[in-house]
Amino acid sequence: MNTDGDDRSYEAILKRMLDRVPANLDKREGSVIYDALAPAAAELAQAYIAVEAELHDVFLTTGSEETLLQRGAELGVQRREATAARVRGTFNRAVNIGERFNLEHVNYVVVEPFSETEALLQCETAGSIGNRTGTLFPIQYIEGLTSAAATEILEQGEDQESVEQYRSRLLAFVQRPLTSGNRYHYEAWAKEVNGVGEARCQPLWAGPGTVRVLLTGDDRQPATEALCKAVLEYIEEVRPVGAAVTVAPPAAKEINVSVVLKLTGGVLLDSVRSRLSTALKAHLADLVFARTYVSLALIGNLCLETEGVADYEALTLNGEVANIRLNEDEIPVLGRLEVSV
Repeated sequence: MNTDGDDRSYEAILKRMLDRVPANLDKREGSVIYDALAPAAAELAQAYIAVEAELHDVFLTTGSEETLLQRGAELGVQRREATAARVRGTFNRAVNIGERFNLEHVNYVVVEPFSETEALLQCETAGSIGNRTGTLFPIQYIEGLTSAAATEILEQGEDQESVEQYRSRLLAFVQRPLTSGNRYHYEAWAKEVNGVGEARCQPLWAGPGTVRVLLTGDDRQPATEALCKAVLEYIEEVRPVGAAVTVAPPAAKEINVSVVLKLTGGVLLDSVRSRLSTALKAHLADLVFARTYVSLALIGNLCLETEGVADYEALTLNGEVANIRLNEDEIPVLGRLEVSV
């Protein structure tokens, strides 16, 4: 379908309709013919807009959230839902299952006593909002309770998978062939676990019959030990028999950036440094398992695109005026950022 909307505008449609009327008839605005054709032209223009929107909604790359969920259900790729955080609660007396406590903006409920003074509490609100420690306040009076605190996060709460993360997984599912136990299958299995951001499979990494899966968290930083364990347990449940699987975080390759900036008038260096740091972290996160090097030129472009920067010079990465190569088991993370004027 032609996506050029110029010939589908109300004006273009009305002109074509009027051009079909003999020239010896009155077609001026306000005439009977004009007033009879104008509403039809308007409706056709709206119909073209609706058709164009429906066309975009069909594809995974441009589809709405509802469309992605429907396509995912067809393909058997479900969206990762939010999970609730679990914390260790410490008290001066025993607490009972079902007793509830407040910590800042969320509530926790006792699900399992550990001992006379410790218990497992689960956040009543799913998501990362429950990943916190601090003083607990009982929602209902508990006789003899004088101290209560969440002292340790035992299971991280994870937010619902974002639309774009889900879109990326669906695209990977249809674009990469998933056969029984190939590298793409291991990566897809890993990404089905809540909390996984990116995954890379290394077949035969320690010889025949071995597979290693490298993981990052949702923040594109090396995965925690707990997340690696959860992914390994899940893969062991679904993979074919045969391979010895290792799940591990990638090595973090620090990228130290030094640059001299020329600032626009009235801009504070600290503000520019903060904006540049945020942009660099986002850029390096986008490179995880996608590029084999960090580009000096692209870092320079980020400097120029940062609000308040007029120009830059003396840009180095890890002390060199060169690209930084990444090994297969490395991901880039921002190290020192040295900015001067």
